[in-house]
Order: sequence, then structure tokens, then C-alpha cells
Amino acid sequence: MTELINTNNIKTKVPKVPYLQYEILEIIFEGDKANIGTKVGFPKESLIVKSAIKSLIEKELLDSDLNLTNRGNLLLKTHYYERHTYPEYPHTLTKLGESYHSATLFDYVPSSNGNGNGNGNGNASDPIFRWYKYLEDFPQHFVSDCIKKYKISNEYYVLDPFSGSGTTLIRAKMDGYKSLGVDVNPAIVFIARQKLNWNIKTESIVKAYSQLVSEFLNTPEDKKKEALISSPLGKMPKKELNQWLSPVKQNETALMLNIIETLDDNEIKNLFKCLVTKTAVDVSYVAFCPGTTFYPFRKKPHFLTEFKKLVEWVISDLKVEQVVTNKHIESTIVEGSIKDELTLKDYKNKVDVIITSPPYPNDLEYTRQTRLEMYLLGYVKSMNDVQNVKRKMVKGSTKLIFNTDAPTANISEISSLKKITNELSEKLKDKNWGFDYPKMINMYFTDMYTCLANLHEVLVKDGVCILVVGDQTFKGIVIPVAEILAEISQMIGYRTSNIELHRERRSTGHDIPIPEENLILVK
Repeated sequence: MTELINTNNIKTKVPKVPYLQYEILEIIFEGDKANIGTKVGFPKESLIVKSAIKSLIEKELLDSDLNLTNRGNLLLKTHYYERHTYPEYPHTLTKLGESYHSATLFDYVPSSNGNGNGNGNGNASDPIFRWYKYLEDFPQHFVSDCIKKYKISNEYYVLDPFSGSGTTLIRAKMDGYKSLGVDVNPAIVFIARQKLNWNIKTESIVKAYSQLVSEFLNTPEDKKKEALISSPLGKMPKKELNQWLSPVKQNETALMLNIIETLDDNEIKNLFKCLVTKTAVDVSYVAFCPGTTFYPFRKKPHFLTEFKKLVEWVISDLKVEQVVTNKHIESTIVEGSIKDELTLKDYKNKVDVIITSPPYPNDLEYTRQTRLEMYLLGYVKSMNDVQNVKRKMVKGSTKLIFNTDAPTANISEISSLKKITNELSEKLKDKNWGFDYPKMINMYFTDMYTCLANLHEVLVKDGVCILVVGDQTFKGIVIPVAEILAEISQMIGYRTSNIELHRERRSTGHDIPIPEENLILVK
């Protein structure tokens, strides 16, 4: 890959480099050859860093004395200014627009794949949902359709045991039904709770916004650089933080977060912490596809203009008729694991509809997708804290498997599952990556057995559980997730099950069409 750089009207080809290599060039440009390893977050004598430097020399971006070549300087000039220079924001940003974008519930237009714009919630104009959208959400209209079809009584709850950023709960609340959510990720629980708090006065938001932005704009540049030290964001491992945010945006995010902490009103404070988190994600280098990838050379919006847009969305959305009408409808989110029978001990026989999309055995490690949020909001301060969250999750990834994990016999001996894991073991017998896919698949269904058993306890008689699940494939071996979960549900005591096509997906890694299905279980 090469990048064309125009100097004096002559286009010069410069090789594009991975982010680590580019970061090394920046450190050398800033005159600190002696501390390259530690500055990029690796040990001083790291072989990874040595390999990156060797590659830069081979690409003729560095010479043998680690000086930037002309080609190296050209590459730096293309990106360095944007990453290290603070924008000159106009002071008019302290005032919000006189007329906010006025969204209505009719702005939603589902796309052909049924998942809106890919974020699972339709258009950017979807009120409330757009405050923070999570990659794996399903479309909000699906929630309404399920409630209309299966809801028994307003006396009972709509439950999402893997509630994420709150799609099920928000839609239920808009439709006038009380709802209950559970999620193991504390940062996502926090964000969903803010999205479900519709009682905040918009005039208080306007006043707080003006206060925050005024202080932000009046902070000298040298103080902006110090903000990261005292911010929860500063606890994030440097090599990981640098992947997410440019140095300028790291400091801007940390500064705004520190200013928000000075607000007196906790409801307002929490709302703005949610919005600064969403802003940080929106201005970051991350791309979800559906794994987590970083593109450090992609141009992103300025921090403060993006923050202002989100605040204006919130003010507009809090004025939507169904938001105003149903703002007092009960919506509760519990931080915890549905694998723990005590998580919903107070809600036995109080749920008539469960609508959820649990993790799939797709080897995606979901804390990776929200790592920035987890550190920024202060819920984790080290990788040990991250590991504690991972241990509570349904094990749909090899990166969630620990030495102490063991599948239960009643699951691993299911004939269809045993056949799949045996075939997979045979295909992988010569591999030594250290990732045990057959064990992961057995652990996934072991965890889902526990979850379905606990959900059976909270459902009323004739209550319905709808799970949106996707089949998976490894090495050409298809794992029919819905079919296996249906078999497991009968072991638990669900009396009927039905599988409906939700949509079809295609993986970039193979040509096999993979169905995403609605598994319907009845108590």
C-alpha cells in the first residue's frame, strides 16, 4: 500500500505503514530515540518494536542511525499536524442551536437487511437510541413486533438479559411497557441507564453545556496536556489508548471529563459523562467490522463539534411526544451475569416476554469493543479489572476461556454438538495457536444452558422467550446455534420451541450463507 503525497505539485509515493510504525516515526521526529519502546507501551527491548524499526528502515523511512529520511518526513507532515494540533474552536460553540433537529418516532426507516444502518437502530435520527448505538443491537421495530405478538399483561416485565445499550428497554418504554435489563459490562449498564432517564429538564442541560464548554475553551493548551494524568482515561494502557485516540483527542476527552466531574447535579453529570464517552468513540480511530480495527490515518470530526451535536440531539429527543408521555414508565437495569441465579432472584414469575440477542459462539471478545468506554468511565483501571468482567460473560470467544473452565457432561455429550467438536478437533489437530475452539463451543452451550434455566425461573406460565441467534462456521463446519439451543431448552423444561428466519448473513471469510434466526421458547 502506498500513499500519494503532493509536494510542490509533484506526487510522491510513500509507503503506508501500520500504526505502531507510524508512532515510532513520530517519537523519533520529536527527538526521543532512546525511549521508543516505553513510549509506545512496550518493554524497552521489545522484539516487536525492534521488528517495526527494521521494517521502517527497509521501507526507507528511517536510515540506519534512526534518522528520518525524506520519505519519512513526507509521511509525518501528512498526519502529524492533525494529530497534535488543537483545533481553533469558535466561542460560539458555547451556545446551542436555536432550533434543534426535531426527530419523531416516524423517522425510522428499516433497511433491506432489517438492521437499519448497521448499528441495529435505524437512522441517525432515531430518538434516544442514537445517544449511543452498540454494534450488535437488533432493530427497534423487532422489539415492538414481539411485544404486540406475545405480551400477556402490563403487570409483567419485558426482559432483555443481555441488554447492551438498551434497545429492548427503550422501545418497550416508548410503547408504554415496563422493562428489565441485565448486562455484565458496567460501562454499558451505565450508558443504558442514562438513555432511559427521560426526566432531566432540557433547560438544565443547556445551562450545564454552556458552563462546560466555556471552561473547556478557556483552558490553556498546557493545562489540556495535563488533563490525562488526573483522568480515568489515563489508566488505560498507553499502547491501547494510542490506537483509539490521537494525542490531541486524548487530552480533549480527558479535559472535558474532568470538567464534567465538577458539576453538582449527579443526573446531569452522568448524562454528560455518557455523551463525552460517545463523543470519544465517534472521534476515535476505531472501526467495527464486526471485530475491532483501527485506522489511524482516517480523518475524524473535531471533538467539541461532535460533542455539541450529541447534546443537541438529546435536547431534541427529550421533547419527542412518546418520550414525554412515557418518561415515568419503569425501566430497570441490573449489572450482573444471567449465569448467576441470584441476579434476578427478585423477579421470579414476573416476566412474560424475553427479547434478547445473546452472544454467539463467534470468537468476538466484546470487552475489546467497549474498552475505551470501560476505562474512560472508570469501571476498569487495569487488565485485571477487565479480566474480572470477562470471567462473568457467556463464553462465545476463545479469549474468554480460563484454565478453570470445564463444560458440563450433559452438554458436551449432546450428539449433534459432540459430532461438531470432534470434527473441529480433527481439523485443528496440527494447529498450536493456544486457542481451544472445541472447548469454547462446549463452554458456550454450557453457559447458555445455565442462562436459559435461570430465565425459565423468571417467566410466568405461557411466557415467551425470543432469542435472536446466528449460526456460526469454523473451518467449513457449521454450528447450528438455534437448533442446539432448542434441544437444550427442552432439557430444561420449555414446552415448545419454534425457529424463524431473522435474516441471512455472509462472512467475508467464506461463501456459506449463515442464517440469523429467532428461537421462540414457551414456558
